[in-house]
Amino acid sequence: MLDYYDYIENRRIEGKSTTKKNYFKDIILSYPDDIKNHLFEKFLSIVDQTNPIDSKEVRTILNGGNVDFTKVFIAKVVESKEPNAPLSPGAN
Repeated sequence: MLDYYDYIENRRIEGKSTTKKNYFKDIILSYPDDIKNHLFEKFLSIVDQTNPIDSKEVRTILNGGNVDFTKVFIAKVVESKEPNAPLSPGAN
């Protein structure tokens, strides 16, 4: 059975990205849709615990709906505990 390092070496030989991000993305996307949906639901159930608004928006997108990102952005600003804090790390 191949281990992680064998898979990474195979990806290198095939000219594929060897970043963990792409490695795991490729694994998830290789599954049939029903399994992908189950995995995303599992991930979102964890996100629900701390970011219910975000997980709701992701579910909307996954189900083919549209998200008003302006509304999402405004909601993030309103829920911020530090209204004068920069919106992104390193911003002034």
